[in-house]
Amino acid sequence: MSTWIRIALGAALSVLGGASEAQERDCAPPLRLHLDWRPAVVFAGDTVNVDVGVVGDDGVPVTACRAYTVLVSAVAAGGPTVTRKVTLDAGKRSATVDLTAERAGLLEMAATSPGLQPAPALVAVKAPEVLGGAPPPERGAGAEGDCPAFATNDFLEPWRITLFGRPRQVLANGRDAFTIDALITSGHPYALRDIRVSLQQDQGELSSPVLTIPRCQSRGSATLTATRAGPVAVRAVHVSGVAAEIAGSTDLTATFVPPITRIALDVPSALSLLGEGALAVRLVDDAGRPVSTLADRTVRLRVSGGDVRLQSVDPCPDAARPGTADTQAVICIPAGAAEGGARILPLGTGGVTVEASSPGLPVASSGLTVSWPWGHLTLAALGGLVGGFVSLALRLLKGKAGERPALRRQLLLLPVGLVAGLLLYWLLLAGMGKVVDAVWLRNALSAFMVAVVGGVFSSEVLTFARRRFGLG
Repeated sequence: MSTWIRIALGAALSVLGGASEAQERDCAPPLRLHLDWRPAVVFAGDTVNVDVGVVGDDGVPVTACRAYTVLVSAVAAGGPTVTRKVTLDAGKRSATVDLTAERAGLLEMAATSPGLQPAPALVAVKAPEVLGGAPPPERGAGAEGDCPAFATNDFLEPWRITLFGRPRQVLANGRDAFTIDALITSGHPYALRDIRVSLQQDQGELSSPVLTIPRCQSRGSATLTATRAGPVAVRAVHVSGVAAEIAGSTDLTATFVPPITRIALDVPSALSLLGEGALAVRLVDDAGRPVSTLADRTVRLRVSGGDVRLQSVDPCPDAARPGTADTQAVICIPAGAAEGGARILPLGTGGVTVEASSPGLPVASSGLTVSWPWGHLTLAALGGLVGGFVSLALRLLKGKAGERPALRRQLLLLPVGLVAGLLLYWLLLAGMGKVVDAVWLRNALSAFMVAVVGGVFSSEVLTFARRRFGLG
């Protein structure tokens, strides 16, 4: 019966483990924060429901792989900055925080969180007086909705439209997008008919050459994508639907940066068993040039062949055991950097294969060969012989002429010293983390001197080893 219980538990654990791995694979790394808000038309005194989420490198909302603490700030012209803190929990796509629009005018909002690109936004807050006492339009009213009329004096005010672009940096991968917002910043609360803004760009592709502010709305948007890195100018060339002017600049500049397309993995081609190697991971583009990541990125290292251990030089802050060595390691490359590293600690000889993977990028692999430290072993053997000779000389000097043992027996101290010297050096290496500094022990001079000591005190070394390993 117990056997069937063990089988059932094993199957259940494997299923749960597979589900966890699948969830990890489906959890795409976010690139930046994203802001959206309700209602679509904001009046002074309204409570603004701000939705904070994360998007991937294609601008599409993704599920948060871990919890993020986000600071949402809002400032109106001439007013104080209001800051709210919200937590976007792991497994969620958005979190909501409420802000109050205190006064009419432009409300600048921004969301920031360590390791992610910030999300700026601009909201045009309207004065409720312009409705002449009528209720505001229903949320989501469109071409078929009913918009309350303005007060008469607002009909006569010239229409003004302000352009706003976000975010500051965009990946030139043909998917990540620069958003162009057109906001009604005159006293009119919303458009009574569709307002169309014709756009032109230097390069890239617009979602539509005409940006539309729908009726009953105060804002319209269009997006721009590109596959070539560099600045791209977008300009408004014509406004139709109403007689309107562009307030401020008619030009916006989108900064497209090279996308990260693969991982470059650098490992030493050969390594001694007593050596220690440095492994470098770089994020590069198609041409192999390093590209700084716009958001924190993790790279997972794995030993798929050979007997070595990996130790992260740039471990993740939430690593379970930072500073430990294992056959797997996770490197965290912070935003603004393009490279991370790890140490390679060999435990056996032969070929070794190391793989590096990161969500959304192909797996990179590289190999190295771990060889015996023949130079150190030769010096240790020579040191053991020298120690055995010193032990022999001391015994000959101490003994009286008539009491000296036969020379043949005394010469046995040389091979015994060789063995004891090598043994002492190996014992210290095996306990290097507890006995001595491993870096000091691994140089050639230390190999020779430790073996000399082992050869001189061969009897004590062999006795210790025999007791330590229970050999009698």
